[in-house]
Amino acid sequence: MRKIKNHVISAELLEKFKLFNTQFIQALIKLNEKSPEVALKIAKQGWYLGLISHMGAPLELNVFLENNQLKELDEWMMDEVKGRMEWIEQSLLKRNPERRLLFQEAFDNHRKGRYFSSIILLLSQVDGMCNERFGKSFFSIDRGTQKPVLKEPIEKIHLHDLNWMRIAFKSLTAINDKTSNSHKYPDFLNRHNILHGFDTKYGTEINSLKIISFLNCVNDMIYFDLEL
Repeated sequence: MRKIKNHVISAELLEKFKLFNTQFIQALIKLNEKSPEVALKIAKQGWYLGLISHMGAPLELNVFLENNQLKELDEWMMDEVKGRMEWIEQSLLKRNPERRLLFQEAFDNHRKGRYFSSIILLLSQVDGMCNERFGKSFFSIDRGTQKPVLKEPIEKIHLHDLNWMRIAFKSLTAINDKTSNSHKYPDFLNRHNILHGFDTKYGTEINSLKIISFLNCVNDMIYFDLEL
């Protein structure tokens, strides 16, 4: 028996606590190991996980991926982004005061169903935001490695147990891949195709929400270690 502030805890209960702690630590290790892989799969569906998503979100969403429940995955992410819309907008405005009018107009367009406009405005800000922080643009690809040029500076940011947030910066997904690789993605929501007028059908609510999730992830990565 052990006493803690006049409360007696049995040896059996202590063993259960030890077992729980061990299982909890093992679960965290599994989460940190598995989450980047899952986050990449989710990004290839057009969704990006920033700080609006709880730590267990990647593994929770992986259930949909493993069961090929892509509609359910979309619904989950749409609800997540819609539910945090105000928070995402205010975070962008607070961290990027010089882009305030642009972001306000983009979110106003989204709420009014002007999805072509909201998507164009949001995508137009990404390279500038990243260049201000890292001196490199998000959509620039290293010709030698064929990897995003932001891969190296992003690796230097200590993310604790949130390594899955790096995925959008380290990997090629639909948003930043070559148009010749469109066959690799179920939904090729691609920045080049959109901004250069090759895609004329991108203006939907779900696509606007996907781009908002993308901007939120970029915003969180840029400022993560600056606000600790």
